[in-house]
Amino acid sequence: MMHEPPGDYRETDEMVMSNFDRSIDQTLTARLRAERVTMHYSGRGFCGEVWFRLGQFHCLIRIHGLPQETVSRDTLEEVMEYVCLEYASE
Repeated sequence: MMHEPPGDYRETDEMVMSNFDRSIDQTLTARLRAERVTMHYSGRGFCGEVWFRLGQFHCLIRIHGLPQETVSRDTLEEVMEYVCLEYASE
């Protein structure tokens, strides 16, 4: 299912996750939980827009700017695991 971030969420330039070094910034993760913001998730061949809502993290995956799917999981680690399997890790 494809979901966009809610309209009242503010886009930031922050990179919460990266497949280049398989990192998840825990300070930014806490900010996602506390604020109505979206952050970036980068990987080779895709980019993701991440937000937290209703107890889950959501990530809209885009390839060449075109939306592919929205991944919703309880943790960012679970989001990364799924995205790596479906869209290849670095």
